[in-house]
Amino acid sequence: MAFQKMIINDVSQDSSLSTSNFSLHLKESNSGKVLVNINAQQSMIPASNLKLLTTITAIDLMGADFRFTTTIYTDGKLNEAGILNGNIFIKGGGDPSLGSEKFEDNQFFLRLLKALNSKGITKIQGGIIALLPISDMQPIPDTWVWGDIGNYYGAPCYSLNYLDNMIKIAFKPGSDMTKISTINHTSPVLNGIDLINQVRNGKPQTGDNSVFYTVPFSNTILMKGRVGQMTNKEFVVVKGAHPNPAQQLVNDLHQYLIKNNITIVGKDTVVFSEENRDSLSLELLYKHSSERLIDIVQKTNSQSINLFAEGIYQAIGRKMKYGLDNDSIGMGIKRYWKNKGISVNGMHIVDGSGLSNYNHITASQFTALMSYAQKQTWYSDFEKSIPKAGQSGTLYKFCKGTIAEGKVAAKTGTLSKITCYTGTINSQNQQLLFSMMINFYDGSSTKVTKWVEKLFCKIVDQGL
Repeated sequence: MAFQKMIINDVSQDSSLSTSNFSLHLKESNSGKVLVNINAQQSMIPASNLKLLTTITAIDLMGADFRFTTTIYTDGKLNEAGILNGNIFIKGGGDPSLGSEKFEDNQFFLRLLKALNSKGITKIQGGIIALLPISDMQPIPDTWVWGDIGNYYGAPCYSLNYLDNMIKIAFKPGSDMTKISTINHTSPVLNGIDLINQVRNGKPQTGDNSVFYTVPFSNTILMKGRVGQMTNKEFVVVKGAHPNPAQQLVNDLHQYLIKNNITIVGKDTVVFSEENRDSLSLELLYKHSSERLIDIVQKTNSQSINLFAEGIYQAIGRKMKYGLDNDSIGMGIKRYWKNKGISVNGMHIVDGSGLSNYNHITASQFTALMSYAQKQTWYSDFEKSIPKAGQSGTLYKFCKGTIAEGKVAAKTGTLSKITCYTGTINSQNQQLLFSMMINFYDGSSTKVTKWVEKLFCKIVDQGL
């Protein structure tokens, strides 16, 4: 326990950590022998470490090969001239990766076009209609912070998602800091959404210091803050949450089909319907499948993608049938792991990504979860989702060039005054499982990260 006493002493004497809530659980992977236990049974805010609970639960529950589906229906009849006398309906299955830039081979539009061509459809007398459940009208967890919701990392997950539910706005900053910065273009092209631009020019080399404010299905985005010109970059591209990705999808699909010689006569729109809407009266035109769950998980954890985690969390709710509200899904996850023999005392889950400060979990629960995962047949694929120090994902710069590079693999978690790491350390010919959560530290996150780097280097070099 000399090493544990050394850590406790270091924490108590560090100006950033001495007033923080500090938790660390470290044990041998093979034997399960606990080597360090500092407040490991204390509930902590995990930030994005929670994605481990979400993704491990999903794979164990639904299988690594699970795929989300998006279905296309019609209520019309096709005549001999190739005219479809009716509408096309798009019904989402919660796929968070539909059209995502994270997957290069995402050809939803092309595959749908091929399906329409195979049926000989050349004209659609109706329009393209996105069918959304009533629950999509309130997709945001109640405990998310208002300042996060309009930004790209706070984009809510719907039953029908598109292009990462994200807007990219290219600013061309000027030198006069009293002036509003000019918007050059957006991606995708927006229709029916007003951009209220209050973003001013910032100091050169400061880049993006802006904040976006919007709510689901709004037609307005308020942008505040500053953007500063960067060397060798004509534009400063800022990412925000799209308030209506389903409408963007039907608009873009309309234009795509017209360019590919399919005429559309009717109006494109988004319609809310009951969850149990009967689709039996509609004819199936095409069913689109996402990438495998394990492929989505690998992106989710390595790049800490909140939208993907929320989509996976909702899929867990649909599978468990406990309800689709966030609290019910969290309760279902607790029951699942309690039935697996893992203590859930002090665990409180309200979202899938960890963006809420109302999530609570203990370090010992994280290491128990990782111990369980390591015993499963799917773990070798899951392990690829965990960033490696100095080499990949959110740990690309962490411990780079040190003895710990490549020997620490961990999911990171960061919120304001919260820093967390959960994963494995290869030290002295043995593998260790660990979870460290630091809540409400003082000072900068950079200083805390440097302290953690030094600790991991010491564990890798000296062992325990």
